[in-house]
Amino acid sequence: IPPTPSHVSDLLYEKMVKEDLLEKKYSKMMENFYRLAKKIGHQELTEIRGKDYDVYLNDAQDFVDRMKEFIQK
Repeated sequence: IPPTPSHVSDLLYEKMVKEDLLEKKYSKMMENFYRLAKKIGHQELTEIRGKDYDVYLNDAQDFVDRMKEFIQK
């Protein structure tokens, strides 16, 4: 269990990527999601372009689908 949300991507990498249970891109995605959430929360990011939104949405759906697949195995 990660001590804080900022450690989730590190734990994904240490426990799942290094053990070849998960691809590295999902650890990076989680890190990007965390950074994005922080920027929004601190009002450093107040607008998202449509193209960027589509990328974030696709990444989030890919991440969720891969986690579902992992859990079902």
